[in-house]
Amino acid sequence: MCPCDCDYMDRIDHFKNASNSYVNKTQEELVQILQKKLDEVKEQLKVQMTDIPVVKARKVSATDARPSAKNVGLIGVGFLVFVFGGILVLDLLSLPGFLRRVKANLC
Repeated sequence: MCPCDCDYMDRIDHFKNASNSYVNKTQEELVQILQKKLDEVKEQLKVQMTDIPVVKARKVSATDARPSAKNVGLIGVGFLVFVFGGILVLDLLSLPGFLRRVKANLC
């Protein structure tokens, strides 16, 4: 039985052999090798932004079942309908006069 952990020694041997494989390389070759490994690591660490819970939470509004919240929403919708409906009615009331002027200018 050896006095040290064999798994540990295997790792040391692995790293010695791995580091020896880079000894006789030029700087450009090392950059190419390391760039490939860097690209592999980047691909492994890439995260889809649509899968992150924070991004999903930004798109979803919290529900509010209180009657007062519903009433405030209804009042807001009613106000918007009143304003835009009033503008539409005023435009429709001025439409016949506009059509008469266009007809008079064409004839």
